[in-house]
Amino acid sequence: MPRARKGSVCEFRDERGRVRYKVGITLLDGTRKWKRMPPTTTAKRARDTADSWNEKAAADASLLGGSGAPEGETVAKWFERFCKAQSTRGVRWICDYRSRFTNHVEPHICEDGLSLGEKSVASVTKRDTEGVVAALDHKIATEALRWKTAQNVWSLVTTMFDEACASKTLGLRAREDNPTNNVKPPERGANRAKTFLYPTEFLQLVQCEAVPLHRRRLYAVAVYFYGRCAEVEAIEWDTVNLERGTAWTAV
Repeated sequence: MPRARKGSVCEFRDERGRVRYKVGITLLDGTRKWKRMPPTTTAKRARDTADSWNEKAAADASLLGGSGAPEGETVAKWFERFCKAQSTRGVRWICDYRSRFTNHVEPHICEDGLSLGEKSVASVTKRDTEGVVAALDHKIATEALRWKTAQNVWSLVTTMFDEACASKTLGLRAREDNPTNNVKPPERGANRAKTFLYPTEFLQLVQCEAVPLHRRRLYAVAVYFYGRCAEVEAIEWDTVNLERGTAWTAV
C-alpha cells in the first residue's frame, strides 16, 4: 500500500524580512508548484495545508484551481479570468463589471505612464489605486460621473484586488497584498431626489400602444417588483414563484 502523500514546506524571508512559508505541490503530471502562504501562517498550518493540497492534487489537480496567475499577466487579461470566475459563481451583473472596468479602471494612466490595464497585476501599487480614487473624485467634481457610480467603480477595484491576493480560486491569486487596503474611497455626494409616477400616469404608460410592448412589460415588472436595475435584469423564470407571488434574485 503506497504511503500517504505528503507536501513540502519551505521557510523564507520576504521583502520585509518577515519569516514566511511556501508549500510545494506535486501535480498529476509530476510537475512541482510552489505557493506562498499568508504572512500570519504558522509552520504547523503550512504543513497541514501542504499535506491537504497534495492529497487533493493526487486525485484531481483541478481541485486546486490552477497554479496561480501567469507571471507578468496584465490587469486587463486577469480581469477577463476574474469575470469568468465570478460568472461561474452565479454573479449575474458581469456586464456592469465590464462597463465600469472599461470606462473608468482600465484606461487610468498611472505614474509610470502605463494604463492600469497594461500593468501586470503584481506590479500595481497603492499609489496607483490612490490615483484611481483621485480620478474618480475629479469626475464627480466636474459632474462627469455621479458619486454613486464612482462608489460602484471603487467597489469593483477593491473586489478585484482582494481576489488577486486571497481568492478561493487559487488560479486568480497573482500577488501577496491588496493595494487598495487603507485607501480612502471616492467622495460621497448628496442623494438625488427620487421621482415616481402616479398610478394614473403608470396606467397611461403601460396602455399606450405607441410604446413597444416589450418595454411596457419591462416597466410593469420594474414597478411591481420594486427592483433596482440589476435586480430586474437578474429576474428569470426559475426565480419567479407564481403560486406564492414572489421572486428572488441573487443580487
